[in-house]
Formats: sequence, C-alpha cells, structure tokens
Amino acid sequence: MEAVFFVVVGMLTIAHSDYMLGRVGAKALGLAGALVAIVLLALVLFQPVPMYTEASNTALVTLMLVWAIAGAVAAGAYLYGYDERMVGNHALGLAVVSLFLGIYFLIGDWTDSATISYPAGAATLLLAIVAATTYLVAVLRSPFVLPKQFVGLVTMVSGAVVLIIGLLALVGVVELAA
Repeated sequence: MEAVFFVVVGMLTIAHSDYMLGRVGAKALGLAGALVAIVLLALVLFQPVPMYTEASNTALVTLMLVWAIAGAVAAGAYLYGYDERMVGNHALGLAVVSLFLGIYFLIGDWTDSATISYPAGAATLLLAIVAATTYLVAVLRSPFVLPKQFVGLVTMVSGAVVLIIGLLALVGVVELAA
C-alpha cells in the first residue's frame, strides 16, 4: 500500500508541476486531484494491497488521509475555479504533517526499530518540500519569495523522485520497511 501511495502522489505532484509551469490547465489538475483523492481514500478504507509493516500503519494511514484531503481540496479549487490560496493554505498544514511523519519514518519509534524506513522518509520529506513551496507560491504570491517557474521545477523533480521510489518499491527493488 505504501508503494501505491508514493506512485499516486508522485504522479499528482508531477501534474501540479505541469500546472505551475503552464503546460496544463486548472481543470485537468482538478480532475487529477479528484482521482488521487478517490484512489487514496479507497486504499485507506478497503486496504486492497497489504502493508509492508504494521508498525508504521497509523503513520502511513494518516499521511494518506492528509494527502487525500489535499487532492480533494485541489479538485474543488481547480475544477470550480476557486482561489488558489485555498490550496496554499491547506498546503501549509500538509507540509507540517509530512515533515513530522518524514522525520518519524527516518528516525523511527525509539521502542521499535521496525518503524524506520529511509526511502519512505526521504519521499515523505520531499512531499513536505513540495507542500511548503506550494504554500509559498499560492499564499504569499510575491515574486521575490520564490518564482513560480522555479517552484514548478522543484515540484517536478521531487514528484519524479517520489514516483521512482514508489515504482522501485512496487517491483521489489526498494524495501519501504525495515
């Protein structure tokens, strides 16, 4: 389930970078966000794919729910033409949760070493960077903070790395659990 999560969210961040770079429209990004929200909610509710480890089950489900809500917020904002700041305000909380859980995946629970996962921690920290830069661009809107083209490229590279980690985990090259 972790691998599917990283593949789906990696694809969403690449779609978001295409929107930031001006290559796709808002409606296409809204549709992608809605599909990601549906897929992530289905993964959480039905768990069709087994977990790699039960130790980090709560942390992963929390991460999946937060990103599913992010997909739903993006779908609402971009499909219906709402202000982009709504996505940015949600991205701040998303960045905080992703940062905390990324550190948790890297350091682990002090009582259980099975919670340590370096690939999952690295991918989650990259998602935290994506969310933080989205907040800076969407809410602050100052050209002196971060140019939108630069944030689009950072989002594309981060999304590609997260997607590759997910794909490598799907084929069994990378272990997402200790």
